[in-house]
Amino acid sequence: MPSAPSSIAKTPACAETVTLQIDGTEVTVAAGTTIWQAARL
Repeated sequence: MPSAPSSIAKTPACAETVTLQIDGTEVTVAAGTTIWQAARL
């Protein structure tokens, strides 16, 4: 199986994510990410 291009992030199938809305912008981050970290994305 060919590997994914380096520009595409590989996410484990079991990874949990959450979607936050910060100042009207939705951001999906890994569970456990702080709001401060998510706001910097």
